[in-house]
Amino acid sequence: MIEKRFKVGWNKEYVLDDLTGNIINLTSKEVAKELNKLNDKNDELAELLYPFQLLMKKYEIDSVAKLDRILLEQRVW
Repeated sequence: MIEKRFKVGWNKEYVLDDLTGNIINLTSKEVAKELNKLNDKNDELAELLYPFQLLMKKYEIDSVAKLDRILLEQRVW
C-alpha cells in the first residue's frame, strides 16, 4: 500500500507534506494559499495536455494503449 503524502501534525494545527517537507499551517489563509498553488499547477498541466487530447480525439484514439499500438505499427525497423 502506498503511504499517504500529507500527514496531520500531532497537535492538529498543521499538515506535513512528506514529498516536499513543507509544513502547512491549518489557518484558512494558509490552506487557501496551498490550494491555489495546487490549482495553478493543475491548470499548467492541463494546458500542456490539451493539444495532445485534441490530437487523440481527432484520430479517435481513446487510450494510451491504443496510441502505443498505433505508434508501434508505424515503427520502421
